[in-house]
Amino acid sequence: MTTPPRVAYVVQRVGWTFNDQWYYRDGKEDDVPLVAYATRDRAEAERMRLERVAWKEAGSPLDYGCGIESVSSMSEAEFQAFLETIDLFTEELRGGRDLDWGDWWDAVEDTLTDDQREAIWEMMDKLRLFEVVEVEVGGGL
Repeated sequence: MTTPPRVAYVVQRVGWTFNDQWYYRDGKEDDVPLVAYATRDRAEAERMRLERVAWKEAGSPLDYGCGIESVSSMSEAEFQAFLETIDLFTEELRGGRDLDWGDWWDAVEDTLTDDQREAIWEMMDKLRLFEVVEVEVGGGL
């Protein structure tokens, strides 16, 4: 009698490639599996723990993708309004003109509190530094 294959949930670091302007995902061959769990809930908890640690060292989330809409479900205007709610509304944001978000991040990065940094990264809901993938393991006779 054949037993059905088991499923494991693997937490892996996403391999991002830099193109001299921003990071992009160039396929999955640069992803690095780290640990496997029997349940998705445990794997997702570990992914989130790893994300929070990495946010402190990863620099700007605005360096990933080519614009706010590529890393967040927020529009640029919504993101600007969000920044005001976490006390990061700066003079550069007044007037709604186009901004160089990289320059903005460089100007505020050293003054960010841990809570502000975490809040910004949480708004980047399309951006993951780690992910959970489901894989079949075993199976047998």
